[in-house]
Amino acid sequence: MRTNVFKVSMFAIAATLMTACSQNDDWTNEVAQPEQHVLAEVNTIIQDYTPEIEGRVVDVAGTDGGYTTTFEKDDEIGVFAILDNGSGDVMRKNMKMTYDGSKWTGESPLYFYRNAKYIAYSPYNASLAPTENTVDAIKTWFSTNVTTGTYEERDLMTAEVTSGTDITQNNLTFSFAHAMSMVEFVLPAAQYKTSAGYEYSAPIFGIELKMQNGTNAEETVTTISLGKGVYRSLLTPDANASYKFSGTAFVGDGTQPVYFATQTAFVPTAGKFKKVNITWDGAPSTTVQTREIAVGDYFYSDGGIVPNDATVVPQRNLVGIVFSTTTCQADQERGWKNGYVVSVVSKGKKWGELGLADGEWATVTDENLSAFLDLNVYELTANSTNNAAATYFLNNFSTVPSTTSGWYVPSPGHYVQMLNNLGNDTDTGSYFVRPSNDRYNAIQAVKEKVDINWVEFTWTCRNSDAGNAYTFRTKSTETTFYTRQKNQNNDRHVRPILAF
Repeated sequence: MRTNVFKVSMFAIAATLMTACSQNDDWTNEVAQPEQHVLAEVNTIIQDYTPEIEGRVVDVAGTDGGYTTTFEKDDEIGVFAILDNGSGDVMRKNMKMTYDGSKWTGESPLYFYRNAKYIAYSPYNASLAPTENTVDAIKTWFSTNVTTGTYEERDLMTAEVTSGTDITQNNLTFSFAHAMSMVEFVLPAAQYKTSAGYEYSAPIFGIELKMQNGTNAEETVTTISLGKGVYRSLLTPDANASYKFSGTAFVGDGTQPVYFATQTAFVPTAGKFKKVNITWDGAPSTTVQTREIAVGDYFYSDGGIVPNDATVVPQRNLVGIVFSTTTCQADQERGWKNGYVVSVVSKGKKWGELGLADGEWATVTDENLSAFLDLNVYELTANSTNNAAATYFLNNFSTVPSTTSGWYVPSPGHYVQMLNNLGNDTDTGSYFVRPSNDRYNAIQAVKEKVDINWVEFTWTCRNSDAGNAYTFRTKSTETTFYTRQKNQNNDRHVRPILAF
């Protein structure tokens, strides 16, 4: 997805379209001959939001609130190609192009047409009709049909370029500009950075925002959290509007209100932003501290972290506990290098309804125990049948940052990490015999840290056989991993984890 990093500038990516040339019956531009099927070379440039005050200097640290928007691997744009042949034939109609990290590839070949108009927009939306093939039409459609979703899903950018007549100059540069206006609110929060360079902050508990256009009645504004205390609201440009903002921020333990209001009005203009810094007596310092993430740290819905030795642990928006500060190699390659978090809540759910598929583990031996405990299980949830598991977690558990894996069903190996790290388990014996006192004490320590109401059975992602799957069991007189019927829930819960 498109991401934002602190700094206001222009960002360019040179990307060559490598789709193979093939015969195509839509080559009707009379200026070019069929034997001259030339593929376009696509470049993308993003013109970022600029401050509302013309000529205002924005330093490289981005203290005026700017971000540089960048394209990332798997981002998608939509493209139209319209001929200049008198009838305006549309040769490409909302064609999706995908970025692989170095180049853009179309779902069909994108040819270079002489004197043709190419229109692109981001993010791609399959519901945009082929007839919405002008920049203005795309903007109107988005303002009407895309009113919810993540910041990236709503932050429309458009670009338009006209090709020349020389087919040897087949480079198309899409210079994307933000179609929306934006207001940004920044709350101070304690800032941290690990020795490996991972940056995080204390949790921020959100703001309740209202805006007033002139003397009109106040209206509630939806804000989108970008993490680290930054909240944004996207506004439809309107030269006749003049907005002032007021609201409430929640700080401290998440229950203390701070009230604020802007004094100057903001006219929402495409590509312009207004930044509002919110502060109060006793606000935390934003000086970055060096601190390693630790087992037992508290993890929040905005990605904020409270140290495990904190005097006050806010309960608002608390979603999990860090139980490991390392991840498996596959998760590191996915970008999740900092640890695993276990949810502080579980919910009753039939294993069979999660859509997982993971072979047969009816007999676990010393020879296959390491495979049974393997931590590389994210894709079992991500690729569950009909996306059942991922959808269940999305609809039934707290929202977490898109920079994480999102919730998924843990491996037995993740439960072993919880026992070892949160419970200080010193019992290295089999997990398929009754636990020692050490292991039972470790189980109780995990429950006390994560959820004292932890039920007896919680599912792992591992099948046992056609009708059963493995659970993690908390009873002192039974084995650590225990098979239960897949299509019963009763006291069988799912307690997901995430990687970050």
